[in-house]
Amino acid sequence: MISALFFLFLNHASALSFYNPWTQAKVLNPGQSHWAIDTTFESSRSKSNYPNTQVSTTWEQLLANSKNPQETAALEAKRLAAGKSLDDTAAVTQYELQQETTSMNFAWSYGIYKKWMIGADLPVVLTKQSIQAKSTGPAGADIAATAQQQLNDVGIYGDKTQYSDQRVGDVSLLSQVQLWSLSKWTFAFQQRVGLPTSSQADDRNLFMTRAGSGQPNFGGRLLATWQQGRTWQLNSSVGYLWQIADQVRVRLPDANGDVTGEIESGVSRDLGDIYDAQLEGIWRTGIFDWITSYRVIHKEADRYQGTFVEQARYRELGANSEWDRQLVSLGALYYIGNLQRAGVRDGYSVLVAGHWPIAEQAPLWSLDLRMMF
Repeated sequence: MISALFFLFLNHASALSFYNPWTQAKVLNPGQSHWAIDTTFESSRSKSNYPNTQVSTTWEQLLANSKNPQETAALEAKRLAAGKSLDDTAAVTQYELQQETTSMNFAWSYGIYKKWMIGADLPVVLTKQSIQAKSTGPAGADIAATAQQQLNDVGIYGDKTQYSDQRVGDVSLLSQVQLWSLSKWTFAFQQRVGLPTSSQADDRNLFMTRAGSGQPNFGGRLLATWQQGRTWQLNSSVGYLWQIADQVRVRLPDANGDVTGEIESGVSRDLGDIYDAQLEGIWRTGIFDWITSYRVIHKEADRYQGTFVEQARYRELGANSEWDRQLVSLGALYYIGNLQRAGVRDGYSVLVAGHWPIAEQAPLWSLDLRMMF
């Protein structure tokens, strides 16, 4: 799985190459501003809990649900040829959630004082998603069409087989203070506040999208930057995002974890806190900056509480929601226009970077187009 990112920038005068000012302990100069429009195309795939992550069907169940005597005879012949008993597994159905997301993020950064900058992000997101039933095993081909039809009959997306949504996402406010400098090292502290400005996601939306969740959150990050002249730069950071519980409307699973038509309002939702650490290296050579990074992310499990049904059914909503991800990236930033003016980088620049997710739940691929001025 490889994701590729392409960035286009128009940078005002800056003492550093601010392709992303929020990954380094340096800050913008007082009065300096950066505006960015970041368009992202992303394809994701994940195991789904709706109706279940995985369902096994025995030969006995398969024969009992056959449509006619001819089908029953054919299945029985297949079972005998395989040497299987009625209690053996005939097929395993895996439910997979697929999503394509197009998002446009409007970002602003501004240097307030010598050691302080602020910023804001606002995403606009278009989401399309569907659930597919994939059956394997000796009778996988025989049950595949039935499994998909049963999934469609549940009506997760109403009378449609896929879901689409357009929304303005949660606004994020950022602030970064440069704490101190020591020889070649600079240290900073970054704060993030997520405002629940996005409308609540439709109960059919089974992914946490780039638009955000409509849930307030607070984040803090410690950053350290080591710089050797203008040639080498190393950025490191550790961060924590605290998700604050809110109340939402959800579609409830039944006692077996199967999705139902029951929808409850006022369910307490906590999407789980997020921890991450990142190490990024930059090597500047003439008109190119070579950038590589490694990032580790851990997300705690979602937690839901309500009063409509027993608590076990609410815990089912958060099943398999805890995850860990690792991302490795390598990119090149190319400068166009005036490369050096009084020791300052200026002009257009283009960043091409590849990301290699080392995790099953990471996006299959993504493409970023970014313009900064």
